[in-house]
Amino acid sequence: MAVKVLLLSVCAMLAFSISLCALPVSAEDVLIEVGDYWEYEFDGTEEGFTMAGTYKLKVADTTETTVGGDSVDVFVIDITGSGDVTGSFEDISVAGNVEISGTMHRLTTNFSLAWDLIILSMDLSSSGLTFDMDVGTEATFTPVLDDFVGDEQLENGAVFESEILVESAFWTDFLGFNESESSFSEAQIRSEVVGMDVPVSTTAGDFTCSKIEVTVDVDNETMTTNYYYSEKVGNYVKIEGDGDALFGFSSIELKKYSYSGSGGAFALFEDPMMLILIAVIVAVVIIVVLALVLRKKGKAPAQMVPPPPGYVPPPPPPV
Repeated sequence: MAVKVLLLSVCAMLAFSISLCALPVSAEDVLIEVGDYWEYEFDGTEEGFTMAGTYKLKVADTTETTVGGDSVDVFVIDITGSGDVTGSFEDISVAGNVEISGTMHRLTTNFSLAWDLIILSMDLSSSGLTFDMDVGTEATFTPVLDDFVGDEQLENGAVFESEILVESAFWTDFLGFNESESSFSEAQIRSEVVGMDVPVSTTAGDFTCSKIEVTVDVDNETMTTNYYYSEKVGNYVKIEGDGDALFGFSSIELKKYSYSGSGGAFALFEDPMMLILIAVIVAVVIIVVLALVLRKKGKAPAQMVPPPPGYVPPPPPPV
């Protein structure tokens, strides 16, 4: 049962860690569209127990839902992913894989989190035995969780605080035994901008980010995490913390993404060299067109050639 408790703990850690991965965008300039996505790599070790893999957040649709008695529009965000589980606990080796699935509802106005559902399905082996284990967690936030300062004016030293009530349900299906529980928790969130124009390198590329230090206090347990947000990406490109800051996961890093806010034709103009190249191409095209026009205008008219001697034109057609 010790292995079961540890697995439940680690799965809960991953679930809550994913739920904190917001889609931060300025409320005054929401450029998210259906089809946008962000894929992350994660890994971490807690007491010799390691999980590593990838998960993806994709804006799948929009819908209407009720939050606090009011009808609101939300983005439907699909969560998918997979990873490996390895390690040992009290001399018991554990290895296997995990499939991640779930859904988020975030307001279309400022991407505040209203509700999420995350399910982890695992195939594991321990001491020569194999077994399946499913873990699920569902949470509703009142008021909605404004879990990122992207809808505020970001400047060094800015501090943003919020307090919410989290209604959550947690269940497991382990070796045919089903268990569930629910809880209400109060959470205080403090976000402070501790750095601007911070360079960050990831698998997805190099970005200039705002560094946000986020402190979450849930039932008198405090966790501090550093988030690196890129306007170009419209999301976090890296998340890292010490100790329990990421619930045992020491690294979350952007792998690839598709973001409408940085895509399209206008994205070309973000690169000065690309702008110069486009200007050169346009100039060459203009020069070629002008040369063709001038050549056509300067061409001598066709000369009239007299008919040969004895030539008789054909009679007109009969009427």
